[in-house]
Amino acid sequence: MTRPRAEPDRLVPAGVFVLALAWHWLQGRWLPTPVLLPDELRAADGARAISGGARSGAQSLYSLASAPLWLGSVGTGYALAKLAGAVLVAAASWPAYRLARLGAGPALSGAAAALVVLAPATVAASQIGGLALAYPVAALATLWLARYLGSGEARTGAAALAGFGIAAAAWPPLVLLLLAAVIAVAARSFEARRLAQWPGAAALIAVPALAYAGYYVARAASPAFALVADGAWRDLPRSSLAGFGAFALGLGVLPAIAAFGAALDRRRPERPPIGGFFVVGTVLLALGGGIEAANAPGPGTRVVELTLLPVLPALAALAANALTRPYPRPAMLAVGALATLGIAAVPSAVSDGFEPRAPGLELARRLGSTPWAWWLAIAIAVALVALGPRVVGVRGGRRRRTALLVALVLVAVAAGELAAGASARREARSTARTAGHALPTGSGSVAVLADGPVDRRTATLLFWNPDAEIVVPPLPARQVDPLTGTITPTLPSSDYVLDTNGARVSGAIVARTSAGTLIRPAPPSQAAEAVEGLYPDGWSGAQATYRRFSVQGPGSVQVTASRRAWSGAPVPGHVTVLIGPLDATPRVAAQFVLGSQAERIVLLKAPSQPFQVVVQSETFVPAQHGASDPRTLGVQLSFRYRAAR
Repeated sequence: MTRPRAEPDRLVPAGVFVLALAWHWLQGRWLPTPVLLPDELRAADGARAISGGARSGAQSLYSLASAPLWLGSVGTGYALAKLAGAVLVAAASWPAYRLARLGAGPALSGAAAALVVLAPATVAASQIGGLALAYPVAALATLWLARYLGSGEARTGAAALAGFGIAAAAWPPLVLLLLAAVIAVAARSFEARRLAQWPGAAALIAVPALAYAGYYVARAASPAFALVADGAWRDLPRSSLAGFGAFALGLGVLPAIAAFGAALDRRRPERPPIGGFFVVGTVLLALGGGIEAANAPGPGTRVVELTLLPVLPALAALAANALTRPYPRPAMLAVGALATLGIAAVPSAVSDGFEPRAPGLELARRLGSTPWAWWLAIAIAVALVALGPRVVGVRGGRRRRTALLVALVLVAVAAGELAAGASARREARSTARTAGHALPTGSGSVAVLADGPVDRRTATLLFWNPDAEIVVPPLPARQVDPLTGTITPTLPSSDYVLDTNGARVSGAIVARTSAGTLIRPAPPSQAAEAVEGLYPDGWSGAQATYRRFSVQGPGSVQVTASRRAWSGAPVPGHVTVLIGPLDATPRVAAQFVLGSQAERIVLLKAPSQPFQVVVQSETFVPAQHGASDPRTLGVQLSFRYRAAR
């Protein structure tokens, strides 16, 4: 007795799921440390705070769901989070396949499912954050929405809206897709002509505007998003188009064009009934990504592609349907023009390095970011639009040609995914060499002194050390008593201090790491050294004093006295350098004369206890010698202490 053949509708999505799971698991294994920073740090801190961590972070449904993964060590939690992300993103293949089957056969639906779970933007599977959890939920909700729009069954519509709500709770930007779903359900439930009447027209305009405004205000106010309120709004159209262009490039261009063509073709009753939802959702998410890109602080590509990932199941289903029969040339040419504009917006935004928020750009960036390469990509997009109806719609051999076209798209997508994964791995390895490790502090708390904004290195350090906290305000914003070294306001109480810019607090140096100097502070909140008698530009008056409070045995201090900045007439230049313990009268260590544009370096043996260096110099007033500076100046000074090894 022969066994029945496995149904394609079971075998195809299962095969895609296994392939995607294996790939994303390997991709996660290749990443030694997070790359999407500080987003992954905030997401991990939110989950660790629930599971008993010391530091708070971004709170969402993802935090609650992933908290058990972080009950062990940081390394174990990170590995489990990446594995969970691989499973979740791969699981989107099932609803994506069923959604595509509403308008295409098993083969094209399988290709659509593969596109959904293997596109470059799915590198989110290896990133800690709510997108990996929200993605399969949004795909399932899109399937339910399509079924509701086709049947009108209220239970299915409610399930779709609930699914989008859960996805938005896991990843807040998906509230925009929820808004698109609400509009689609409302359009299905009410007669279209009522929307042109009052108050329907007002609701059509006001409700989306208010919802989106509330969403952005919540994002701007939330510490989970590093946005600023006064971003370059003039860049919003370009940033939104560039995000769409990056998304289209990562998909091999044709699927995006075919999906929009199918969505705009009202003469295709057999298509999945989600065309309006797809168009509205894409526009809203592109605008959301444009706002995030335009307001992103610091350098970068100013392109955010990941916000568009949740519409990929709908896009793939519509693209698969478009390839089942000829599609109208005018609609495809119009959509091709839009894709061309999006791709054309990318060159001015792309940077020289890998941007984890726009992985679809990586293959194009590797092929060359020169203008001719970008215009070649645009020419290919236009050619695909122009030749698409002929390639797919001619009689005789249509299936073979369609299969060839699909294969070319999947090859381009796979190449983009490989390029994005390789670049993410290289970026992660580079970061891991400097900060991707735990500090030798055991379970002790660590106060991190970082002068500027949290950069990639500092964020990686915080990720691997949950007991570490950034000191706010930073050390340069605090006052240091030049007589005692007392820091005001006092530093937070901690077992250790990690100074990313030297060793500026008093205490025993525990270790010098690639991330900074680890110090056991003693006494607490005391600077390692202080200088009295210097202007901000380094000039002294008649006397300046350098005091060293943190001394661990013998050492040396280098004193640099300079008048290189003075090129005027000769002025008195006798300089005396004295050194001695803080509790004793300093002795003369060096005397010399410093002329115009001259410099002198003096190396002194330092006592094995807290000490001071006093520099006395003859003064002059530049304003009395033809300059504009009215100050009484001595010499420009700098001090550098070195402990004996």
